[in-house]
Amino acid sequence: MFGNRLGWIIAGVLAFVYLGALVAIESSGSLSAPTALTTAADALDPLSLPPPPLPPALDTADATPLLQDIIRIVLADRELYERFVSSPSVPSADIPRLAALTPLLAQLTHSTATLYLNQPRDSISYAPESPHVAAMFLAGRAANRVALYHRANGKPDDARPLFLASLSLGHKLFLSRTTHAELSAGLGLMSEAATGLQLLGDPAAPPFLAALATLNDRLTPAWTAISTVDPTTLGKHNGDIHRLALKSNERVFRVESTLKLGRLQYNVGTAGTPADQRQAKKLLKQLLTDPDPAVAHAAQLASELTLENYRTLR
Repeated sequence: MFGNRLGWIIAGVLAFVYLGALVAIESSGSLSAPTALTTAADALDPLSLPPPPLPPALDTADATPLLQDIIRIVLADRELYERFVSSPSVPSADIPRLAALTPLLAQLTHSTATLYLNQPRDSISYAPESPHVAAMFLAGRAANRVALYHRANGKPDDARPLFLASLSLGHKLFLSRTTHAELSAGLGLMSEAATGLQLLGDPAAPPFLAALATLNDRLTPAWTAISTVDPTTLGKHNGDIHRLALKSNERVFRVESTLKLGRLQYNVGTAGTPADQRQAKKLLKQLLTDPDPAVAHAAQLASELTLENYRTLR
């Protein structure tokens, strides 16, 4: 009887010590402070660009149906477009087969494209690629390559509309950006197309290219902090992710940082603390009711991210 009582006492003491250790671990550490990346005076401002060197739009109708045509055509024969843009020499015999160039040229006369602005569920996910964005990017790159082909063959008047159409598509992706996929594709197409226009002697192209370079100088460190899986870099920017998700005025940064909070539930990097993990979970609960439906949807996906699914992410 006495032995059993002693055993229960010992077991109780061990349980108390164990629970105390768990509480200590759970409450240990303080929140990582944000760095200069997100505390600088303009760090939370939205990304912006001057107007690109495009002709005045002739139609104010939404170009989204034309962009959907581009997506449908490219996805039906994606291998053709991938081969065309990556071939060492221009496969000129394939140019007549590039049917996506027809709606691509048509959207040049339209000033807007809401695309994903009102349907964020169509673009936000943990998937490594957005097939729809990739399709538009391929179409724009194909147009740029055909334009370069025409320029090399002494046909600048045939080249210019294609460069302008690719520039216009890139600008529409930039304006309707919800995730980094649209932002990156839009900037890439605008850079390629504006470089082509510069080759044709367009005086408005060089200053626009300089503006693109300035924007990229700001975007690159922010996106590195958001997207990194390196444990050292990750641990340095937990506070920045919290701040961007909650307070940034750039929608892409808010959406992508909110998705990142889902990852932070399981990994806060080398210098991260349990407090960072708790804060990630707390913020996700708060962001589930965010006024921006894109952020709220990203918070839902992040909240539903399981440890098993997290381990499959790249």
